[in-house]
Amino acid sequence: VHTNFFANVAEQSAQLMSNYVASAPAGGPKESLPFKPQEITNLVWSFATLNVRAPTLLDVVGNYVVHICSNGKTPFNERSIAKLFNRQEMANLAWSCAVLEKYHEGLMPLLYTGLLGGNGRDDSKYMREVMRDDGLQRQAIMTLLYVQLA
Repeated sequence: VHTNFFANVAEQSAQLMSNYVASAPAGGPKESLPFKPQEITNLVWSFATLNVRAPTLLDVVGNYVVHICSNGKTPFNERSIAKLFNRQEMANLAWSCAVLEKYHEGLMPLLYTGLLGGNGRDDSKYMREVMRDDGLQRQAIMTLLYVQLA
């Protein structure tokens, strides 16, 4: 593994996301994001796939994702998450956290809310409507089991 390359990618990515969180209002337009949701997912997934530890990057990613999924006045909810992330992206982020053994305290509840629903709501029909999909896929279910066991 190219250690210097991954260290540079982690540092530069973390800096861009940190600067955005510090200066941009929560829930800003998707077009102005320095990293789109799929790019964040791919970035973290690549580190996890090669088992490259970057705890600072994961902390910044957690803060960034919570920031972009909040609207500034209220915390994230199913709808604010669904505006940016699909369930596959959230499952990949959760898997990456499990592999890298780094569970950001704000990111994990967000991922569970986006994958399963929040506020104790157990309504798969509601979540299919919000996420505009056919429901939780097998891979996402396996990811959730893996996260619980990791």
